[in-house]
Amino acid sequence: MALNPVATWGSNLIETDIDRLVLVQLRIWLPDYLTRVERERDLPGGLLARPMAESFQNVLEDDEFPDGRLPAILATTARAEDVDKTLDDAGDVRYAAAFRCQVSVVVRGRTPAETREVAAIFSSCVRRILVHQQLDLPGGGEVHWAPGGGIAPVADQSDQGRFLAAGVNHFAVFADEVVSGTGPVQPSDDNPYPDPTPGGDYDPLAVVREGGVHFTVIPRS
Repeated sequence: MALNPVATWGSNLIETDIDRLVLVQLRIWLPDYLTRVERERDLPGGLLARPMAESFQNVLEDDEFPDGRLPAILATTARAEDVDKTLDDAGDVRYAAAFRCQVSVVVRGRTPAETREVAAIFSSCVRRILVHQQLDLPGGGEVHWAPGGGIAPVADQSDQGRFLAAGVNHFAVFADEVVSGTGPVQPSDDNPYPDPTPGGDYDPLAVVREGGVHFTVIPRS
């Protein structure tokens, strides 16, 4: 592809990049942090189930709890809540943003009280990891623990009489460079789409008459 040689493409951080970075850190560090919390609380070593590779998932909705392998570690798609624009000395634009990200850990227990306790322990490890280890974001940034989490009951959809709960944490992820640069000056010379010349072969969508706009449906052949 022939690209403009002076194009400044810059960074392009997308929401699910943040989710993946969160899940990578949790997958790396959860075994160590679970071992540590067992020692701190005089629990038998290995009492807390270690998540499997397939336990880590990205989900779309905050209350979406897929019934997969438990414990399940779920990152909800991050969403931008605050955006800040700056210009560097060369005139290139750079946008920083604060993203809201939710991490839920779904666990099971033998009783409601035990289930709540296990969910709370896992939840504490998640926030400890992300506060300690942070994320490797383009241009830098920080992860802050944010209000709004807690322990929530989860309905058992298997009809097996299990006690399930989710430990939920919210985080503010501050990304210093979400999108930057100025882009190319002109399109490449191998654009796969026809030239959108004004006045080309487009069907009329509306007819303007005195007294208002009247829409005309054009049947396709």
